Amino acid sequence: MNERYLFGTAVPVLLDGGRVAGRVACKLYARFGLSSHWFGPKGHLLLSIYARKHPTLPFSEENDPVTLRLLKAFAREHGRAGGILALIPCSPEAVVFLARVRHELENEFVLLDPPQEGQNPLQGLVQ
Repeated sequence: MNERYLFGTAVPVLLDGGRVAGRVACKLYARFGLSSHWFGPKGHLLLSIYARKHPTLPFSEENDPVTLRLLKAFAREHGRAGGILALIPCSPEAVVFLARVRHELENEFVLLDPPQEGQNPLQGLVQ
């Protein structure tokens, strides 16, 4: 499969990380023309430009049920369009959240690693 096509059909879903998520959203838009979706409690200017914001509660065990409901509702709505829902944690709290609830989200999303400086945030789709 052509990697460019694969990346172009992804629906990036960024978790938390304000500034990091903003940089990832900007990079994905510039490189692939993709608009991202972002779930988190605090935004960043770049997110206002390159992502559709879905405010949620801070990532913590107490808030897991609410965050899971929001993400699953998003997957039901956007998964029908045929794109690959790529879930990208952009903060240490989001990484811990995904470790706790991985088994509940892996049927709806492709769970990717946190973005590394200088790498394509969607590279995990190829592996």
